[in-house]
Amino acid sequence: MREFIFRNRVYFSDTDAEGIVYHARYLDWAEHARTEMLRELIPDYSQTELSKGEDGVFMVVRSMSIEFRNPGFLDDIIEVYTSVKEMQHFSCTVHQRIMRGSDLLAELDIKIAFISSVTRLNMYCVRKLQRLRKCGFRLRTKIIIRHGMANTI
Repeated sequence: MREFIFRNRVYFSDTDAEGIVYHARYLDWAEHARTEMLRELIPDYSQTELSKGEDGVFMVVRSMSIEFRNPGFLDDIIEVYTSVKEMQHFSCTVHQRIMRGSDLLAELDIKIAFISSVTRLNMYCVRKLQRLRKCGFRLRTKIIIRHGMANTI
């Protein structure tokens, strides 16, 4: 599976008085990395378009698990490795590793649901799915396209 890499430096605002990274910053970096992955996969969508669901679909975090392994420190260079672990009917699971060199700082599994921006029900977005398929992601269902949206059988 293809992995996307997001690089960042740990700044003073990311740490406590002792220079240790706040636990919530790992979630921020993971979100930034997922956004950059989508930006690379779907380059004609701006962050505003992705967040507003202008194509009729919102991508929302449904659940998340995080394992903190090692602390990050002020001025570290970190890399967030992001890959789509699984594509399901109306969701996907993203796996992320936050690294400092060869040290694993945190590991996350995030389930993202695709929901309608109008009805708030689960749904597919054809254009997003087609882009993901081109990048090698596989779905377990057959898709029928009607009126710009996809149904599964």
